[in-house]
Amino acid sequence: MYIECMTDRKRQIERLFKQHYRAMFRLASILLHDDEESMDIVHDVFARLLADRRPLQEATAEVFLLSCVRNQCLN
Repeated sequence: MYIECMTDRKRQIERLFKQHYRAMFRLASILLHDDEESMDIVHDVFARLLADRRPLQEATAEVFLLSCVRNQCLN
């Protein structure tokens, strides 16, 4: 059961990555003016999502992901 949930979670994260990566990278690039650092920020956000077990709401995923990127950039 846990393995199935992890597989579903990975699929969800992969789908979110494909849908929102460009917008997330663009926001990080605007804030940081550094493409490599921007890629690292987006990668870190998705790595944390994979490790987190809390469910993600599809309806608010974009706002949540962009907020995560902004917060990571400001830190």
